[in-house]
Amino acid sequence: KSSSKNKEIFYTIESEMINALSNSNNLSIFKPNIEINNKNSYLLKLSANRGDFFFESNQFDLSEQINVDIYKDKEKIKLFAENVFIDIDKEYLSSKNLKVNHKDITFLGREVSLSDNLISIYGTPISFAKNDNFEGYSNEIKIDLKKNLLYLSGASNILIDGKNISGENIIFDYKNNSILNSENLR
Repeated sequence: KSSSKNKEIFYTIESEMINALSNSNNLSIFKPNIEINNKNSYLLKLSANRGDFFFESNQFDLSEQINVDIYKDKEKIKLFAENVFIDIDKEYLSSKNLKVNHKDITFLGREVSLSDNLISIYGTPISFAKNDNFEGYSNEIKIDLKKNLLYLSGASNILIDGKNISGENIIFDYKNNSILNSENLR
């Protein structure tokens, strides 16, 4: 068990095997189970087939069959990727192909940030969909788990109830499938 430079974040690593070369700044880890706990904000539980832990910078580079459970605001969010880079101190995960699932909504993006009260997903663009209810894309999406809202920033588009709506900043209630703002939307 160790802590990050931000003393609020603690992490543990369990691994079937740990290997390190002398004079290296990383540990090779095999079939690791990792927990990252920001006690005031979130808990991440990760598993992978293999990876590297860069202990001086508190970073992980994981590959093959990565599963991540994010627990935040009493909600569980699942994340899948083939390869993922995690920076514990900066509180983000990145990959070329992140797939995030929450309440039957699937987001496809490149980066997830946990550094503020909302979960932020970045990509160019991020696509998202919920079964046959709605689909869309945006450059940045912030998820408010407490209010069940999506904040879509940048060039955004959402298809809901047969209507194609686009705009720069859309606030979407994903529980009730409704758009809460109507300014500057087309």
